[in-house]
Amino acid sequence: MKITWVDEPTYINSDFESSMLNLGEFEVYNDIPSENQLIERLNNTDIAIVEWSKITKKVFDSVTRCKYILLVTTSFDNVDIDAYMNQKEIVISNCTEYSSVSVSEWTISMIMALNRNLLTSYIHAKKGASHLYLPFLSYELKGRTLGLIGVGSIGKRVAELGRALGMKVIGTSQSMADVEGVELVSLNNLLELADFVSIQVPSTSARSLINEDNAKHIKAGQIIVSCSRDCLIDLDVIYELLESGRLRGVGLDDLDIERSHKIWGHDRVIVTTGIAWYSEECRQENLDVIHNMLQGYIQGEIKDKIGKIDA
Repeated sequence: MKITWVDEPTYINSDFESSMLNLGEFEVYNDIPSENQLIERLNNTDIAIVEWSKITKKVFDSVTRCKYILLVTTSFDNVDIDAYMNQKEIVISNCTEYSSVSVSEWTISMIMALNRNLLTSYIHAKKGASHLYLPFLSYELKGRTLGLIGVGSIGKRVAELGRALGMKVIGTSQSMADVEGVELVSLNNLLELADFVSIQVPSTSARSLINEDNAKHIKAGQIIVSCSRDCLIDLDVIYELLESGRLRGVGLDDLDIERSHKIWGHDRVIVTTGIAWYSEECRQENLDVIHNMLQGYIQGEIKDKIGKIDA
């Protein structure tokens, strides 16, 4: 049994490599392959670990050996989901059980930073300002309403942290399954009621969750934070809402948009570099999950198969 990490691991250590050798032959590539190189690597392995590479229809049509692909990430927007669903040869899973603590802490940190105007206040302080209050009036989080779009493992953890701060927590999801401590409402009702909105859903959802159609429901003074890779929001609409003052702030992680877009220059937007998950503990937990899922697959157990999302 050969296992191959096909594309430049963000983090790997010797203990992980040793544990993988206990499962079979193990190879690691420290570059990001072209599509043709990826096909070649997948045709030279039984199991693949994928972090960066796009798995396209051509890949599915061309690969004959590899039967199982494990995505390092919780998201799976690098997979052509329609092509995947229309083939039967390769099974793909994602790692869903490793980042809820780190990402939820990033979410609350971003909410606090935007609410308390920390970045803009720091910029003024660097310029010599002192005892400058008026532009930075904020709210206490206690008693405010936190709205969660997505109440999976990350959303549940965000809810716990929100309740610990004395916030009322409401949420919405595709399934609308009951979640302890979260009042479920429609998306439009959530946008109308929440002082703070946190988005944590897979970035393969079929549409923007914040868009021109539902922008009218957004509560005045709202702050929106998204840890989803593609943000799942219409950034042109978001910019206009910021300019009008309807939104107080927006926090995003790993924004994939042209640098010329005007959202980059807005002083009430904070963008981080895809670091929501990136903590010492989370890095190791990710490796542990990868090992355990591959061990399970070899023993006949397949967990967390990806599928189509119609959110």
